[in-house]
Amino acid sequence: MPIEKATRIEDLPTGEVEVEIEQEGLPEITIEFDEEGGVTVNLDEEEDGEVPFDANLAEVLPPDVLARISSDLMALFNADKSSRGDWEQQYAKGMDLLGFKIEDRTQPFRGACGVQHPLLTEAIIQFQ
Repeated sequence: MPIEKATRIEDLPTGEVEVEIEQEGLPEITIEFDEEGGVTVNLDEEEDGEVPFDANLAEVLPPDVLARISSDLMALFNADKSSRGDWEQQYAKGMDLLGFKIEDRTQPFRGACGVQHPLLTEAIIQFQ
């Protein structure tokens, strides 16, 4: 049912108006007009297929959508990794020029850092 154009607030319809949309898969839409000129739009979605807000979407989405998301994310990850390649080479060169060697330490415990002030070392490397 088409809605007529109203020129004044008093001419707006009141109550519930149903709008028919002919596309499949879309929810039924109900529009309610109040006396003050406000509008409330209700989307009557199917309750049986409702997914909770905190649901794991990987369990809900179809496999073709998951494959598309996965391929997009992998492409973006590889582009990010290749774009920072120059920075990684410069960082490694800075570590070599400053004389820092990465070594596995066992004293005072396994995996201990050999640099006394890691924050200062990071600042020096970034400055270099």
